[in-house]
Amino acid sequence: MENLFELLAKLITVFRLKDWEIQLIFDRSIDNIAQTHLMLNDYIAVIKINSTKSIEEQELSLVHEIIHIVLRNSQQICTDNIENDKVSEILNREVERETEKLAKGVYALIKGGE
Repeated sequence: MENLFELLAKLITVFRLKDWEIQLIFDRSIDNIAQTHLMLNDYIAVIKINSTKSIEEQELSLVHEIIHIVLRNSQQICTDNIENDKVSEILNREVERETEKLAKGVYALIKGGE
């Protein structure tokens, strides 16, 4: 598989994110495999990938984070406007599950599998 910067360029094209400024940073110190910081009104995103993970985990995580950017509006409208902490927690968990399911499907397509 191409390097992560090439994969990012491909995902930006496929998901029509050319109006976004997306920065990819490798960071050994983050607790997760990856995380994204969004500046929504400015169409800026910083994706941090844990460089200690396998290439496959890094690639899948990049796809996952890009899907968060694509679905940012619907996900944030849902999750940011819930006052009940328990409901918010459940909704956030479901958003992550759905995002991961989509990421695995897109990643399989990219890799040429099912």
